[in-house]
Amino acid sequence: MNIKLLCWVVLLSAFTSAQTRTITHTNCTAKKLGVSIAIAAIGEPVAAVTLSAPVWNPAKAGVTAHCSVEGSMTPVEKGTTAQSIHFRVLLPES
Repeated sequence: MNIKLLCWVVLLSAFTSAQTRTITHTNCTAKKLGVSIAIAAIGEPVAAVTLSAPVWNPAKAGVTAHCSVEGSMTPVEKGTTAQSIHFRVLLPES
């Protein structure tokens, strides 16, 4: 699976739901959005998934206000060429 597709899997597994959610500065928090993604939800072999605290970014210069969540996936492979996959998800204000 390529890296872009894997990042979309993370995005969809972490932030989709049958219910509609409103994202504002008041709910751009780890308590509201969650603090982890289950390894099984990734759909590919990874050793760990780490998320940073969400950060609210106000609208400016034509960019919509949004909540940003960064994270990384640690590979199962421990060889010298193994690298973590870093990702960022932007959840626009709604």
